Amino acid sequence: MRETETNSSTRGRTQQRRQVRREQILDAARRTFAEKGYQGTTIRHIEQACDLTRGAIYYHFRDKQEIYISALTIGLRLLRDEFERAARDRQADPRELVTRLLDIYCESYRVNPDFFRVAQHFFFGWEGQSDLDATLLQEITSLVSECLEIVEEAIAQGIERRLFFGRDAFFETLLLWSMATNLVQLSEDNPRAAF
Repeated sequence: MRETETNSSTRGRTQQRRQVRREQILDAARRTFAEKGYQGTTIRHIEQACDLTRGAIYYHFRDKQEIYISALTIGLRLLRDEFERAARDRQADPRELVTRLLDIYCESYRVNPDFFRVAQHFFFGWEGQSDLDATLLQEITSLVSECLEIVEEAIAQGIERRLFFGRDAFFETLLLWSMATNLVQLSEDNPRAAF
């Protein structure tokens, strides 16, 4: 029985070390992609930034593309999860909910500006995306859609209750998202101040 517990404990520590290494690689990659963009970043740059060997990087990731997509999806999942928590109360005042979602977006930018810089490179087409794997791109598209749907639902409720002007909740969502994305860049210390 003790041998089984020891093996289980050892596996747990090994898994934990792998997860720490993976996060170390992703943190370094996010900083590097934010600075150099996807095309300008090489595995060598990531290797230097995380102070690990190429072999250690390839142990955790298939290639630069997988690192890039992983860095984007982690940030998008965190944002989506925060949005979902805020939107759980379906009876909440839509104005308060939209304000809360905007606050979450701004705070996410303040805490993790490198993720947003990488996302800007990706979404604004500053990078050639044609060579990125379609399956990996689909995950990003799905996460963005989930974020937008949460905002759209809040705006639709506001329009339905005549608290917001507008007719098309999706259009209003895209407009708000675009404004938020552009305005948060004006003040990295306090992105909410841009509003």
